Amino acid sequence: RDAIQGDGLALSTAADGFQALQLLKDRSYDILITDLNMPGMDGLTLLRHARQLYPLLLAIIIVSALINILIGSASAKWAILGPVMVPMSAIWPPDSA
Repeated sequence: RDAIQGDGLALSTAADGFQALQLLKDRSYDILITDLNMPGMDGLTLLRHARQLYPLLLAIIIVSALINILIGSASAKWAILGPVMVPMSAIWPPDSA
């Protein structure tokens, strides 16, 4: 979060997909970074709603498993370019700071 918020960039966070969708309805954003697996609404459903509001919105969906099955079937339909694989060791365990 600190890395994104620097240099005059604004950042909004949401506790779940429904709250994120409301934020998208309230104002426009240049990029959407979301988890695939969230409470209430998954990341692909959020992306579908976001693209209805902003067809050119850049979206990054974070996934931890089953990427080929879940993303493969939706890639063409939602203009997903492809996965970026990040090893869990790069992000887990989280900093305790």
